[in-house]
Amino acid sequence: MYKLEPQNQLLITKKSIAKILGAYAISDFSFEPISEGIANMSLIIESGVKKYMLRVYAQGRKTDEDIAFEISFQDYLRTRGIPVPAIYPNTEGKELSILEINGKRWQFILMQFVEGKSVTK
Repeated sequence: MYKLEPQNQLLITKKSIAKILGAYAISDFSFEPISEGIANMSLIIESGVKKYMLRVYAQGRKTDEDIAFEISFQDYLRTRGIPVPAIYPNTEGKELSILEINGKRWQFILMQFVEGKSVTK
């Protein structure tokens, strides 16, 4: 799938993903990019018997506050019984993680992986 503004996407390499997953103390992993979506990069992460969904936000698309609101809205939906994937905190206890990679600031979240189908018209 074509991504909007590909110059604003993280170059996905084993090294860049290892740096991100280090924020969650995950060191032994495999990953697979997801072709869905056009703005942010999403990857399936497998570590041991556990699967995760990693979302890396495109540069300049959302502020930290925008993402915090998105996270709090997901939390709200979850408390109301709507099945929304859990967001895992990093080693600092924060749901939104921020790292500098290759001189750029990247925002990302690690979520519970849930099997499903894309919604289409």
